[in-house]
Amino acid sequence: MKRRTMILGAAVTGLSGATSFGAASAAGPRRASVDPVPVLRARIGGRWRPREEVLQWEARRIQVAARKLRGEAVGALLGDLDALVLRRATSTADVVRDRRRLAESKLEMGDDAVMRAVSTDLAVSGAVTPLAAAVGRWSISHIELASDRGSAAGFVRWYREMVLRNRPMDGLVACPDHYRLATSPDGGQEVVEVTGGSMLASRFVVAYDDADHVSVPPDPRYPRRIVGSANAGGTVIGSVSHQARDLRRGFELSLNVAFPRTLPFWFVSEHRWHLACEFSNWVEAYARESGV
Repeated sequence: MKRRTMILGAAVTGLSGATSFGAASAAGPRRASVDPVPVLRARIGGRWRPREEVLQWEARRIQVAARKLRGEAVGALLGDLDALVLRRATSTADVVRDRRRLAESKLEMGDDAVMRAVSTDLAVSGAVTPLAAAVGRWSISHIELASDRGSAAGFVRWYREMVLRNRPMDGLVACPDHYRLATSPDGGQEVVEVTGGSMLASRFVVAYDDADHVSVPPDPRYPRRIVGSANAGGTVIGSVSHQARDLRRGFELSLNVAFPRTLPFWFVSEHRWHLACEFSNWVEAYARESGV
């Protein structure tokens, strides 16, 4: 506990707004200042949202994750409620720096320590999620994400290579709610994350070679696809169907995750922001690494 506190104190205490739960300055929230990146828009709930709204969601979740890693259960709970309900305007000026600091803190703590920090979450979700999935009916968390740079084929290729190269930072830096993304030799990707509106981390394995248990039918408008089932303890608890198509300028993703229909509706609706966060950051990484 002392080592975990020291690491998070040194690396995460500097996270912007880490004790103010996202309170904005009198002049309003500051905007992120980053190197030139693709212009991204996310269609969430039928409305196109600018990148700034997704960055604000990410900034709030950074604060929640930092508290969870510190073992501050009450602080993390209050942060969850603030992020899910109040959604107060939050500065995004330092979100690029803060997301990297948080990811680096997880790496410095080490995988065992990070898993201990979410062990209670995993015990509860590990018991509940397979029961919720037993009915075998699904609700789909869906968004669309458009980039003015790159191509559908280029991004899908980059994403598959990212999964296979298995670099921990690639997954951790994409979303504050990621605690482990690790690919096994057989290609299955173990994921430990807080999904959507859940306040608890869960563990599951995405089998990208399993299209038989994917609940979202292919959309012929999106010819490039990344699909797979999500399994926990031998039970299919959901699936992913990420599809891509070229635009006149850039490309568009149709991102879909199937959740057990028995879960509360906000698990599905809130996961749309999780998808927008992680895939926006991955698209930016793809554009940066590919030079598109």
